[in-house]
Amino acid sequence: MVIFTNEKSQHLLLNKDIIEIAFSCLENVFQISNEAKHNLARLISIIFKFPQVQDRLLNEGVILGIVYLLQMKDIHTSQILNHLVQACS
Repeated sequence: MVIFTNEKSQHLLLNKDIIEIAFSCLENVFQISNEAKHNLARLISIIFKFPQVQDRLLNEGVILGIVYLLQMKDIHTSQILNHLVQACS
């Protein structure tokens, strides 16, 4: 089990929590800050590798969030696309 920490927080986040946060942000991508969108793009490029997320990738809100992130100019779309294709195949 992998545990993630944030230097500003004493809370530990497990993989499942990280995945839930990322999908929640994707489904509400129009309501989060640009900094959060940038961090979300980096995060989803990691979590798309996890097999337990594949059943959630076809959710309409998630797809719209991914499309929105891919349209942003300052995010490395090739990394997102690479992991998305790997996760869907």
